[in-house]
Amino acid sequence: MRTDPIGIVPFVSVTGRPTEAAVRATVERVAASGAGALMPYARAGLEIGYLGEEWLRAMAWFCREAARLGLKVWLYDEFYCPSGTCRGRVPAENDAWRYAEGGVFPRPGGGWDWATALGPRGWVNVCEPDATAHFLALTHEVYAERLAPWLADGTVVLDGTHVTSAQGGTQKDNMNNSEHVVTLSFDSEGTKA
Repeated sequence: MRTDPIGIVPFVSVTGRPTEAAVRATVERVAASGAGALMPYARAGLEIGYLGEEWLRAMAWFCREAARLGLKVWLYDEFYCPSGTCRGRVPAENDAWRYAEGGVFPRPGGGWDWATALGPRGWVNVCEPDATAHFLALTHEVYAERLAPWLADGTVVLDGTHVTSAQGGTQKDNMNNSEHVVTLSFDSEGTKA
């Protein structure tokens, strides 16, 4: 088990239909690189249902292999972007949870008008407490139930938990430093592309 700071955290793009063997090989390559953690996340081209049974099984493979090799797993809590939507499910379930923008526009002849417009269908109002609670129920609570052994032993960190790292700052702060980001991808057969 690593005792030094996490260091580099490669993003692992999960597309296609990952296999257990491909996940094991990917985690072994990450470990061999000297990284202390990895961040698997869903991208366009994913051929399994995001947060469905196959996705959760693949995430369990990542966690099991990472624990075996002394790595941490940072679970990105979204299907790529925008964040807070659970791949568009949250705003699709309630229009009141959709992102909206407001603007002030000059009237011809003087004065001002205020107008609001709903954002794109897949965007969510993350300032709406019920929308955020629903997002957490669809993502974090599902991961907490399915990946409980690895959450309990510290192998898994859920995105947004802002755990302080040994490097100083939060893991999320350290993740935002581009020198710490590497991306790996799976092809449609589940092997590294």
